[in-house]
Amino acid sequence: MFGWFRKKAPKLSPTMKTAEKLLGPVALAVAIVECVSEHAAAVKVGKVDFPAHRRKGSNVEAIWIDLRLEAMRPMFGFGQADLMMLSNMTRQAELLAAFVDERPHLEFPQPRGQPVADTWQGVWQVYRYLDAVGSEVMDRETNRAALKARRCNIISAFTAEATQLRDRWAAFENAVKTGSGPRPEMPPTVIEVFWADVTAKTKSIALSTIFGPHYEGGIAYRLKLVEEQATDAQVAKLRATIGRILAAKMPEDIREARKSRK
Repeated sequence: MFGWFRKKAPKLSPTMKTAEKLLGPVALAVAIVECVSEHAAAVKVGKVDFPAHRRKGSNVEAIWIDLRLEAMRPMFGFGQADLMMLSNMTRQAELLAAFVDERPHLEFPQPRGQPVADTWQGVWQVYRYLDAVGSEVMDRETNRAALKARRCNIISAFTAEATQLRDRWAAFENAVKTGSGPRPEMPPTVIEVFWADVTAKTKSIALSTIFGPHYEGGIAYRLKLVEEQATDAQVAKLRATIGRILAAKMPEDIREARKSRK
């Protein structure tokens, strides 16, 4: 099921590229909804150990995959929160203006019964989960104390991107409405930016869980131990694996790299 998030795309005509741009965010939102639902069901019947970062004998890829779905779970069932709204092209300017100007996510975490406000409150619940897990494993990208020392917080990066995105969507909609001048490229949707940020943060947490908060040092130490006891071929294999993990933008990238070696 997780392969839905990452597929090798065929060469597309200009018309098909436009269709992909329009339908891609909706497909992403649907995939997230279905995968979170399947993951929650698997946890409920004991097929998947929860929470991912406390498992014994796991690995970066497995923790990354499941932690990302765990983080998304608090958004569902939070009042009128609607993940699909984040992919709706006609609501982007409205959503972003509400987030940047009204900041409903910073209010007391209680559903209003209003879709836009509850959706942003739901998004905030996702970041609160990442804050809690990241602080537990002392991950530098999500640990509350580390972020505070840098004068930012768990949602700062997303807020900065959302602020820029608000201006881009306002300009795009104005250009479409007036028809004057060259039309700017359609900006990405909130769902794409949100998912990318959650993906990056859960990767960092997964790395910190396996290799420690300063995971580059943890990786170097593990390599040193292997070099002292293993063959050159085994060391090379481990280096290649670590290289794939560090380069991966999505968990699926790691699996695709493995498949290409077979």
